[in-house]
Amino acid sequence: MQLIQGHSQLGKRDIDRDFDWHHNYTTVEDLRHRESYLESKKRLAIIHEDIPDVDIANLVNNQRRIFLRVVDHYRRTLAGENPAPLRINIDGTAGTGKSYLIDALTKALTEMAGERCQSCPILRVAPTGIAAFNIHGSTLHQALSIPIRGNTRLNPQQLLVLQGRLKPINYIILDEKSMVGRNLFSKVDSRLRDGFPADRRGEYFGGCSLLLLGDFGQLPPVADTALFDLGLRDGSSDSVLESNKGRNAYLSLTESITLNRIMRQRGEGENARRFRELLEDFRKNEVSDEDVELLNSRLLDDLSPEERTAFDDALCLCPTNALVDDLNHYRLGASNKPVVIVPAMHTGRGASKESEENAEGLQKRLLLIEGAKVMLTRNLWTAQGLTNGTMGVIGTLPNPLIVF
Repeated sequence: MQLIQGHSQLGKRDIDRDFDWHHNYTTVEDLRHRESYLESKKRLAIIHEDIPDVDIANLVNNQRRIFLRVVDHYRRTLAGENPAPLRINIDGTAGTGKSYLIDALTKALTEMAGERCQSCPILRVAPTGIAAFNIHGSTLHQALSIPIRGNTRLNPQQLLVLQGRLKPINYIILDEKSMVGRNLFSKVDSRLRDGFPADRRGEYFGGCSLLLLGDFGQLPPVADTALFDLGLRDGSSDSVLESNKGRNAYLSLTESITLNRIMRQRGEGENARRFRELLEDFRKNEVSDEDVELLNSRLLDDLSPEERTAFDDALCLCPTNALVDDLNHYRLGASNKPVVIVPAMHTGRGASKESEENAEGLQKRLLLIEGAKVMLTRNLWTAQGLTNGTMGVIGTLPNPLIVF
């Protein structure tokens, strides 16, 4: 594919200038009235937390061992025996049934609590919106009121809200642990100590049971130290002290169990199975000649015309932002559709001069066409799947909308 040259003309060509944008699309004035649309929908929405529809009989090996352990622990908790909190590290690569285990535990403990007219005792959290949505949970930052940056101290009203949210919780299930670094884990520990009764603040995680799931071979934390790095940091800065606190909190986990049985996906073909094995070999840095041969057999130029057509609309992974921009501009120009330039509406002194990085990735202008793919870059409504990374398509009905 040859990238388009002179893409700076997009939005300024005859086809772009001659299109009647005001007749076909919402004006800026109309858009201002719709800024509160999502927030009003969130206020009015009633999110029903359905019990997961899973068959507990399908649990196998360590899946079942963990399940029975937690269920027995909650049974003894309900009986007033006050068992010591569980602190279990659960390792499992893709396809080992981590999500199924989470659903099974949620179903069993919710039903046990319901028999006593109590709420579900599990809080399901993950470091990203997509990961949280996949386990029907919340992001760590949202559930525990942890700001992305800045002061983490809660005011009395915020603390009261957090304590109310955690009141029925006996178990924290934290998925995708590889993306949780030591500093963030320290914040989780501190917030849980604040959120549970004062007589439990001397205990890790406020005396709450914790199940930490994921695969350290997956994505690492951003600007943080991985949990499996157990070395003490030297220094007295707040960041160093918090990193060491996160290390100690991770070392408070008393058990480590591995889910090592790959649950074969229904309908999985031989190619899918072989590709999954290739990914596992890459994860272990044990790439074979067969793996290389398989990858070389999938070079785009070597595929049949029919197979190449299937990738015409595929999402591309690029090593640089510059190549991302080039590809996007090529697709816009090759669409033969009118392109509109949407400038940013700057608010605040100096906003127009800020870089994209300081503006949390917001660009100073967007080039858009009808049918263009767009991606959310922040979590708007996790419970409904509107999370960072969710893809949408721009359309018209006849007013513009984005379908996710």
